[in-house]
Order: sequence, then C-alpha cells, then structure tokens
Amino acid sequence: MPVALSSAERLLRSLGVVEAKQIDLEAIAYTMGAKVKYRPLDGCEARITGTMAKAVITVNENSGRRRKRFSLGHELGHWRHHRGRAFECKSSDIGSGKDYDPFDPERQADQFAADLLLPAYLFKPIASSLGRMTLDAAENLSTEFDVSLTAAAIRLVELGPIPAMLVCHGPNRRKWFRRHPKLPEFFPPAELDPDTYAKDVMDRKIERSRAAKVGADAWTSSPNAADFEVTEQTVRIGEDAILTMVWWHDEAQIQAELRRSESRRHR
Repeated sequence: MPVALSSAERLLRSLGVVEAKQIDLEAIAYTMGAKVKYRPLDGCEARITGTMAKAVITVNENSGRRRKRFSLGHELGHWRHHRGRAFECKSSDIGSGKDYDPFDPERQADQFAADLLLPAYLFKPIASSLGRMTLDAAENLSTEFDVSLTAAAIRLVELGPIPAMLVCHGPNRRKWFRRHPKLPEFFPPAELDPDTYAKDVMDRKIERSRAAKVGADAWTSSPNAADFEVTEQTVRIGEDAILTMVWWHDEAQIQAELRRSESRRHR
C-alpha cells in the first residue's frame, strides 16, 4: 500500500518536483502567498506575519545558507498550519531535534520543513542506495538536499534502511535523541560512557571519529546490552555539542528486546 504523502510532499508533487535541486523555497513561498525577505534579525532566526491570504517571512540574513533554508521551511510550516498567527522563532525553536509533538506549533513547523526540504519520496531511494547509516552518508545527503548535517542525519534515522539512533550531547548531558521506528524503546545514556569514541570527541581529543564498533551497553540501557555490539560515529557540530550516529548491523539485540517486551506484556 502506498505511503500517504504529507502536506509538504503533496505540495512538492503538485509543483512537479522530482529532484532535490528543484526545491526552490522562494518560488514555493510565492505559490503559497508568502513574500520572503532577508534582513538582520536580533534575537530570532526568522519571523512571519500575515493575514489569512498574504504573509511576509523575514529570515536572518546573517545565518548560514542551509540554516536560512531550514528557517524558511519552518516559517512556511507555520503559514500552512497556523495561518493568522504571528511567530518570532528563536534558534532553539527551529530544528531543535526534539521529538515530534502534534500539539507543539514549533515541532509541527519543523516537521513541515523536514518534509519540504527532505521529502520522503526523494530521500528514501537515495538513502537506501547508499546502504550505510553513517555520518559520512548523512553528509552526502546534506549536500544532495542542501541542508545541515543534523537535519540530514535526523531524516536518515527516521527513514533510512538500518535501525539507528542519533544522539546529541552537550558538555554535561544528553540534549536530545531520535530513534528509528523499528527500534524498541532503547534510551541512550544521559552522560557519555568513557569507553565511547563520542567521549573522545567531547573531550576534544579528536574532532571526528571513524565508524567503529563498541559494546551496545555503552549506548543502551537494556538488560542484555552487554552481549551485543553497535557501531558508532561522532562529529563535533558546535562549541558545546556533538552528534553521534549509533546503528545495529546485527539485529539480534533488537529481537531479544522485542521478545522480552512481549513476555512482560503476557505476564
């Protein structure tokens, strides 16, 4: 059965978009009745004001190109879903990596932006052809779709061919994480395990790690994690943040955890 398209994907289809390079956000905004301006903004990344028919979106011209693209997609999400309301969106509101919340306007706008910039009908075939769930693969996708590494990595975890987690840590604790839909409720540690390559990146011993195997108990708290391995790769994405992709080549741990959950339900 065909997967239902999101509203952003239906919009792209209606405009005849069949390649990533055809995703022209300013032209899309025009078709939606929104005018785009780039101006210096103090205290926010983008804002939108408008009536029920026309809107003006202002994007911070001092941000990087890919940040500006996601910010514009985010504001178009507000225009599609929250028409008639004004928003001033800070950096923490846009592309935060937090789990989707159907009642949070900022997460709704983020989801629209992801569907607009990284539509599943274009993204999944390319991600599957790469056959890998590494940050290197995510970088290739970020170039293809002209988005940030973080945005591409989140989408790869959501839609990629292999079960994986994406985890963002700050100097003290985990900031957020995302899981592949196939994964059980594995929770990555709040604090980095000293035996992970991610800890070396956080401690600035290296700026980026290669993809390498570590014990699964370094990244999940399930009781049988010590019996399995995962592969991790980490890169620094800012002064106070690192991004780690963790994936399962051998799905035995996943199957064991699913059996354990099923057993608990039948007690």
